[in-house]
Amino acid sequence: MNIKKVLLLFVAAFFIVPLHAQWAVGGKLGVNASSVNYPGDTETPDYTIMANGGFFAEYTFHKNFSLQGELLYMRNGYQDEIFIMDDGIDFSTTQNWNIYFHNLEIPVIAKLKHPSGFNLHAGPQLDLRLKTTGEFNGEELLPDEMGKGAPVACSLVFGAGYEDPTGLLVDFRYILGLTEQFKHTDSFQNRAFYLSVGYRFEL
Repeated sequence: MNIKKVLLLFVAAFFIVPLHAQWAVGGKLGVNASSVNYPGDTETPDYTIMANGGFFAEYTFHKNFSLQGELLYMRNGYQDEIFIMDDGIDFSTTQNWNIYFHNLEIPVIAKLKHPSGFNLHAGPQLDLRLKTTGEFNGEELLPDEMGKGAPVACSLVFGAGYEDPTGLLVDFRYILGLTEQFKHTDSFQNRAFYLSVGYRFEL
């Protein structure tokens, strides 16, 4: 093989391979509505609105398929309101709980892309607990009053998104927790809806 053929193959690879395999990085910010599932038939507590944000790296194998890894900070949790009434003294009161989980979340998602810019994506997610905080009737709860938090949890992510040719993107996801948020419980898995906007840079 002469030098001309080698150069032609190199130039062809330079132009063809990026169409099927290339890197992109970016960042995004968003909001999430989260809750947990209570044990048994107990009604699910109210969703609470919180924030998230982080960075991602995407590797495109084909124009219609890519893998994306992310590193996100997400503050989620749940809130509940308990109405107590004592008919004996004609007295009633409402107690309010707010529990917040501060997590470092690492999803790895597979994306199926359409030429229009829309995509469907799904994959596993690892949740690393940074801190748990809470309030009861407006007063801060002590760590011992919230139960023993699980340091690591696992979830599944399902979602859809849109990526504009300019680099702007929008993601909407549902996060289904598979493991408990507290140790020694048979429930309290995370449930969350997630909306974010961001920007991606082709490398």
